[in-house]
Amino acid sequence: MSEIVTASFKSGSYIIVEGAESDNTFFIIKKGKVQLNRTLDIPDLAKRTLSTGDFFEVESALSKKRRLSTAIALTDCEIHIIPFEMFDTLISRQPSLVQKIIISFSQRMRNLDHYLTQINYKEISEITSDKLFAVGSYYSANNQHTLAAFAFHNFVKENPSDSRVAEAKKNLERLKELIPEHSKLEEEIANINRTVPQGSMIFSEGMQGNAMYLIQSGEVRICKIAYDKEILLAKLVKGDIFGEMALIENKLRSASAISDSECNLLVINHDTFPLIIKRQQKLITRITSVLAGRIWFVSRQIENAMLPPGLPRIYDALVFMLEHKGIGTDYDKTDVIDMELTTDELFKFTGLNKKEGINSLKQLVELDEILIKGDNILLKRPKHIHSRSLYFKHLDKVKKKKDRAK
Repeated sequence: MSEIVTASFKSGSYIIVEGAESDNTFFIIKKGKVQLNRTLDIPDLAKRTLSTGDFFEVESALSKKRRLSTAIALTDCEIHIIPFEMFDTLISRQPSLVQKIIISFSQRMRNLDHYLTQINYKEISEITSDKLFAVGSYYSANNQHTLAAFAFHNFVKENPSDSRVAEAKKNLERLKELIPEHSKLEEEIANINRTVPQGSMIFSEGMQGNAMYLIQSGEVRICKIAYDKEILLAKLVKGDIFGEMALIENKLRSASAISDSECNLLVINHDTFPLIIKRQQKLITRITSVLAGRIWFVSRQIENAMLPPGLPRIYDALVFMLEHKGIGTDYDKTDVIDMELTTDELFKFTGLNKKEGINSLKQLVELDEILIKGDNILLKRPKHIHSRSLYFKHLDKVKKKKDRAK
């Protein structure tokens, strides 16, 4: 499909089905009401009723992934079906609608991140600026001095009357003797181009968000601290965008961004963002596509977190990583697949502690399904891993059904 079409749907008919392959189209309701249903029981996301002017499935269209929802016509409907290729045209014709899409994506991502943390680590508190102290304490205890100094510095700056300021200052003075002289202790947003050394904190959760970033080169990890653990939310590379949620919503950062290599970043702040929406259609398409992919990624991560710990989560996570890399589970070549994933990253993704994770991986090695080379995971039997993942999901579904019956 290369143009916008309008289709009619009778009341009660299915428009799309969750899990189906996407044809890279999304929908805007011209007339009528639509109900969105999702398998995941996430507050405000599991079931929604939409009406004239609302949109849905932009995430799957822009990320080119499977459908996230089942959409059913509650009344007779007329719906615009828009191909991914027409998104640039939509930006020029209806910039206010595109801004609405970006804001809704940002809000949804914040809800998803919060929910993932809640179910994996039982942390339910809202992000506040004193979160910086916990971030500093975690990285200090793990001898990541540059990251700890950044967090403590900004904690002192943003919480001058907090009772822990004296302790934070003492830690900061100690850490300054251990970090390189060129280390930056504040987020720098004045220049449009920024170079960040490896192992630097670009910003921390709990800080006020004043900019978003486009990675021109390098690698960045997005993570957060909960109950003395670092949760890996995303690994980003050249072309990826991050930091957009706090900028768009004018709220505190909900996660930290850390450079895993030297990075060259394009900085987009409050002053330049409105101009970019009007003038840089390709970049806005990129921003919304990145957000769409991240929504799909975290939704899938939540699905994983709802499985029992151990093998069910490990199998599902490996299948997910194959999907993320664009490799089908019917891959039948004899080549070993480098997942470009360390064991530590897998444990952080699944929320498993090190002991649980190592025991599960040992079983997969014994079954000749994976190899561990150094700290990296190599996959040998993707079709079998996929079938085992489906088996464990079926067992979990049956168990939950029995539990509900009781």
